[in-house]
Amino acid sequence: MRMADGLRGRALCCSHAAVGLYGELLEEGEQALVARWEDTGCAKVALKVDTEEDMLELEATVRYTLTLAMESTTRAARRGELMS
Repeated sequence: MRMADGLRGRALCCSHAAVGLYGELLEEGEQALVARWEDTGCAKVALKVDTEEDMLELEATVRYTLTLAMESTTRAARRGELMS
């Protein structure tokens, strides 16, 4: 399957966040929450923000106002940028 670079980057970020959250929930003993998430088809919502400040504000809203489990990621560097 071929994807445009932008779509591939978003898919990778979403995948990393989902795996990270899954592991975090299991480590915290939240098996019931993991089971509910799996029952809903492992639903995910991806949001893009312009600044780190916007991301931190969104995180606070999701965690403390909406009380949803969440994980945030930043776009990974391209392979060439990792080779320094």
